[in-house]
Amino acid sequence: MKKYFLHNGTEQLGPFDIEDLKTKNINKDTPIWYEGLDNWTTADKIDDLKELLKTTTPPPFGEPKKKPPHIQKPTTKMGTTTQLPKKKNRTGLWVTLIMVAVLLIGGGLMVVNNPNAIPGVKLEINTPKPIVVTSRADGSKSGLLKARTTVWTTIQNQGGDGNVIVTFHVYQNGNDYDRSKQIYLSANESKDLEVTFDEVKMLEGEITFHVDAQ
Repeated sequence: MKKYFLHNGTEQLGPFDIEDLKTKNINKDTPIWYEGLDNWTTADKIDDLKELLKTTTPPPFGEPKKKPPHIQKPTTKMGTTTQLPKKKNRTGLWVTLIMVAVLLIGGGLMVVNNPNAIPGVKLEINTPKPIVVTSRADGSKSGLLKARTTVWTTIQNQGGDGNVIVTFHVYQNGNDYDRSKQIYLSANESKDLEVTFDEVKMLEGEITFHVDAQ
């Protein structure tokens, strides 16, 4: 049976099976790894876990169903008829309320999609802001018959908690060999990473490198 590992930003948890994960309150952004994956990924990208992420959607909000009004029969006394006053038609009021709600919802979506759509309104999402603090590379892991280049880097988060994609590039003779890693960083957290590239070749020219994070 497949075993899964979780990461809460500070420590690795697991292994767990599917039944165990039902009690862990995972969401679509929870970092997950299992044997066979090169790097950590998120729960929403694993087919086996999609059933755990389904949520029940409430019914749409709308006008409550009205009960038919009670009609009182007119009473007759001494040859005269008492007529009940007519009830006011409230259909126009409901139409007005629905139109106002639609305008408010539409305006809210406009602000979310474009914070500058309304002057003076600016939304800022607290997301990770990773920077590459240091990086270096060498070929110390090369052998007699095989060239290798290892790149080390330190990534620092200057924003909120979340997932960060770190991409390593090694260039040689016009080729760009790149590897990406997804990591979880808490606010103000730093992590050291390394990647070894086997694609480089001896006597194929100068080797350069670059690391970026987003």
